Amino acid sequence: MLVLGILFQMRELNIISVSLMQFFWPAIIIAIGISMLFPRSFKKENYNQFHKREVDQDIVDNLAVFSGVNSSNSSKNFRGGSLVAIFGGIDMDLSNSTLLNDGARMDITAAFGGIKIIVPKDWTVVINGIPLFGGWSNKTGNKNCINPDAPVLTLHCFVAFGGVEIKN
Repeated sequence: MLVLGILFQMRELNIISVSLMQFFWPAIIIAIGISMLFPRSFKKENYNQFHKREVDQDIVDNLAVFSGVNSSNSSKNFRGGSLVAIFGGIDMDLSNSTLLNDGARMDITAAFGGIKIIVPKDWTVVINGIPLFGGWSNKTGNKNCINPDAPVLTLHCFVAFGGVEIKN
């Protein structure tokens, strides 16, 4: 604001003879472009977006388009849901949730984005789907030794130019 005021004062005093209005719209477009380059964590208006949101939902339905969702679910009867990240990211913490023995199913779509899911150590995670120039990784400790009594979380993924990570 100070620079803008100095430029207007210099124009009024005939120190500079350039019309500032011819630079107004290009400067606005450049400012918008520069603001898109900086990470959202530098912007105060998006400060709350990066804090973990505590929920207690049996069925989750999260959508992140050009943004991010960071939530922690503590449901005592988790049944699954849907996670969709398009040019964005979702961090879902299910470590405090309880999965009943009949299991749960989650539909996951990650297009040009990423999804990270944290599950409890006693859950068995089964992943299937379609990777298209992307993929998923199951970093849970129980993928090689499956406990037949453990509750099963089944993930149906469609990943295009993105990634899905499941870990404990």
